[in-house]
Amino acid sequence: MPASEPKIRSNMLAGLEPLLASRYGLSLPQLLSDCGLATDLQPDPAVTLPLNSYSRLLELAAMRSGDACMGLRFARAFPRGGMHALGFLILNAPDLRTCLECLARYVRLQCDAVDFHLTDENGVASFTVECGPAFVAPRKQFLEFVMSLTVVRFGNEFGAGWVPLRADFEYREPGCGGDYETLFGRNLHFDARQTALWLRSDVLKSRSEAADETLFALLKGVVEREIASLDQKQGIIWEVDEHIVTSLAMRAVSLESAAKKLDRTPRQLQLELKKHNTTFEDEIGRVRRSLAERYMRDSNMPLTEIALLLGFSELSAFTRAARGWFGMPPSQWRQQQRANQAAPTDDPPIT
Repeated sequence: MPASEPKIRSNMLAGLEPLLASRYGLSLPQLLSDCGLATDLQPDPAVTLPLNSYSRLLELAAMRSGDACMGLRFARAFPRGGMHALGFLILNAPDLRTCLECLARYVRLQCDAVDFHLTDENGVASFTVECGPAFVAPRKQFLEFVMSLTVVRFGNEFGAGWVPLRADFEYREPGCGGDYETLFGRNLHFDARQTALWLRSDVLKSRSEAADETLFALLKGVVEREIASLDQKQGIIWEVDEHIVTSLAMRAVSLESAAKKLDRTPRQLQLELKKHNTTFEDEIGRVRRSLAERYMRDSNMPLTEIALLLGFSELSAFTRAARGWFGMPPSQWRQQQRANQAAPTDDPPIT
């Protein structure tokens, strides 16, 4: 795969080991080993691990614990300030809007291939999470953990008892609806096109009594320098793939549009991609395949809808592409994945 493997900082393991041991009797080192990770891996902001392996770790923990909502439990066990500089920055944000804006701007310091977006229109705000095409692993537990942690932090810092107006999840409904209602409220929507929280715009004005504005200013300077350094390291493949993801559903993806977005000529972009042993057409195919796997494996969206989201004009075109990727029609591939998910998992190294 031309694109680099996305990473996550290992401090996102904080709180997981005691949770697994005390609640489920599971060994984190054993799970790490089964996911191909070092058994002595510890929460450390200076250490990274592959994001796909991290997400598989959470899925394996959920399977072996028998808890479909393990990610929700993990969010409650995650320590306050566990994200270190970014964590303490958002904890000291003066109001909820600033908190969410900081999380959206700086989340890449914690985790590649994941973006947050805050929009505020007509009295309703939405906070959405978007995963990049290099994030190919199953991620129900990851998304559950991220969104649960977000709501837990909202409630603790900006008003106890707060719940969203609505919560959307891009995966199938788990068998623990009561736990979801307690945290997210009753207006829940699964098999959604995106994972998002919806709230009244006036809630964004909620202030934190514990915020330290002097510390917030100092920390913001630190993370600004870190994000500037990270921006310089982002590769052309990453930028191209991000453009493809945002343009596919609108059928507006082309070499010309990508070149314009990245401030290059089409020829310049082609030459840069060639240096990485790929082409623009190759990247479109890779992104489409990654998204197709995600939509078919993790949601119940109809295949016709998936075809449109991938930029295909009709289902037959998607079917031909799927035969090339998987060696079978998309309906058969989906059935196979569902059967694998339902199979017993006594000793399953996740790959």
